[in-house]
Amino acid sequence: MSAATQKRSMELEKCRLRLVKNVIYFDKLKGFMEQGAIGNILGLLRAQSGVDLTHYKQAILRRRIKRRMTALHLESPEEYETYLRANPPEMQSLLNDVLVFVAGLFRLPGAFKWFKKGHGSEPANESALQNPETISQDESGTAKDHVRPFDRARSDANSPAQSERAQLEHADTIPALFKALVDSSDDAIIVKDLNGIIQTWNKGAERIFGYASDEIVGRPVTDLMPPELRKEEPGILARIRAGERVDHYETVRVRKDGRFVDISLTVSPIINAEGRIIGASKIARDITEKKRWETELRRARDEAEQANRTKDEFLAALSHELRTPLNPVLLLASESAGNWDLPPGIRANFDIIRRNVELESRLIDDLLDLTRVRTGKLKIEKNEVNIHDVVSDTIRIFQREMEQKEVTLKQSLEGADSVVCGDAVRLRQIFWNIIKNAIKFTPRHGSITVKSRVENGQYIVSISDTGIGMTANELVTAFQAFKQGAHSRDPRRFGGLGLGLAISQKFIELHSGAITASSPGPDRGSTFTIHLPLTGCNRIASVFNLPPLSPPPNGHSLGSERARHRHRARILLVEDHEPTRSTLAQILERRHHKVVIASSAREAMAIAEKAKFDLVISDIGLPDGNGYDLFKKIHDKLPVVKGIALSGYGMDEDLARSRDTGFQTHLTKPVKVEALEEALDETLAAA
Repeated sequence: MSAATQKRSMELEKCRLRLVKNVIYFDKLKGFMEQGAIGNILGLLRAQSGVDLTHYKQAILRRRIKRRMTALHLESPEEYETYLRANPPEMQSLLNDVLVFVAGLFRLPGAFKWFKKGHGSEPANESALQNPETISQDESGTAKDHVRPFDRARSDANSPAQSERAQLEHADTIPALFKALVDSSDDAIIVKDLNGIIQTWNKGAERIFGYASDEIVGRPVTDLMPPELRKEEPGILARIRAGERVDHYETVRVRKDGRFVDISLTVSPIINAEGRIIGASKIARDITEKKRWETELRRARDEAEQANRTKDEFLAALSHELRTPLNPVLLLASESAGNWDLPPGIRANFDIIRRNVELESRLIDDLLDLTRVRTGKLKIEKNEVNIHDVVSDTIRIFQREMEQKEVTLKQSLEGADSVVCGDAVRLRQIFWNIIKNAIKFTPRHGSITVKSRVENGQYIVSISDTGIGMTANELVTAFQAFKQGAHSRDPRRFGGLGLGLAISQKFIELHSGAITASSPGPDRGSTFTIHLPLTGCNRIASVFNLPPLSPPPNGHSLGSERARHRHRARILLVEDHEPTRSTLAQILERRHHKVVIASSAREAMAIAEKAKFDLVISDIGLPDGNGYDLFKKIHDKLPVVKGIALSGYGMDEDLARSRDTGFQTHLTKPVKVEALEEALDETLAAA
């Protein structure tokens, strides 16, 4: 053997030893990439075909595996792994599918044919894999390397020794690159054996836990756990031995300095070339900052919810304080305005008082309604409602106001029998808000046009005015709360809070409808168009007809007509607000009821101990208790007694509590006399 040949053989032997060393090292590291079912699938392929694909791009391999899963209608890698174990021929199908792309990816088209022929050893040199057509076998089954003419120059430049050296250097690069990838990770990547002893430790683990590699490798992983959590480890190891994977398990670990660190932990079994589980890879991500932000968000949410509750309580208290003094005013004004025995001028004066008190009450209602809408607490009671009647009756409410302002009303209402599934009170409020706005923003001698039609299964109402109109920007914000457009610069001219349209839009949406606004521009009027679906309710319900709003033609008030036939009741009236108490007592006595008054819960109970009553009308907020508890005690003593709650608290929960307590009716202050009379009739007539 010549010296040159001997030298070459020595170089080849050194390269071979380097390759063996690197293969062992790579075999130790590649377990990091073999996680869960995907790692198991690659292990099965390696065990059956001898082809190790773990160093190829995982994303590509996952896509190829996913394609096979789709073809077989399998949902998860775990299902596909089970299928592979039960159907060995699928291994070759998967291998074919993967190698078609892998060979092309590394620009070694001959690799597919090489692997397909079952070669277990490496090719003689890289050029052997450049062209599938150059791969053939001699009689001994060894692949020959046929180099095409245009490859000869390259082949000549790359001697066999150079080619082998390049291959070995490439093999040396793969684990080095993988080690660099692991060490550069911000996550802790740890390998432990099946006894829970730490085998490898990367830079990310050092950063998160504070231990250097030589301080922790060889120690049990439970050294990183708080004492109370060490019982987790046997369960995790049992799952690993069973081939299961632990995904994104959030827990707490202890750093070297004793501080706790929140981590998200993924643990996967490591499978060797024979398909045997030999350990586990752990990837731990530091989520301390994430947990801190979650805590901050929870705290901010709790504070916001508390602020919301405080706001709701404030609005409820404010509502009560504002409504209570309005109550006697509205009771007297509404009774006198409807008393046809009074001179017309006196009735007109009381009517002015009534309308202004109702406007004040409406502003309070708007604030509460907006709160209900924003908190999702707004409830609507749906029945089949004749929507044509709702529109017609709402128009009649404003006829006197339009006459006084000399605004011309034009009507063209179609669809007299149109029925929608909705809340009659809320529907009336929608049209009340829009027509009220039209009157407010239309100058004297202007006009308002209301049209309705039925089209494509919808009841469509348009309300147009010749008022101040809107700019393009104002149209964009027309339905936003507290937005009043350019006229808000002069609030004394028009007043209001800018809530009516926002609330109306929400009410319409709750009825599965829509509202739009249009205007040619400033001082050219506006048009609001409402679409409501014509549909019956899903349950059997009678058509809800609104009571007439105009006075009876015989010259008597509605109250006087009812009074002729009303049951004369014995009423216990409990109210701590003296003006409301005395006003209510007078109104009830004028309707021939026998009234006994009390200003506190204690006084009311003392009276109820000595006398029997048909009806209790009680305020809710009393100086020494509340109306709920009071009525319950009286009802326990007199089971036949009926109750009407009378309160400035009018939130949905207040009404629900009144109903649960046993009150037949809940009246929210301020109360019109018509509403009081209706409540009396319904309550006393109830069985």
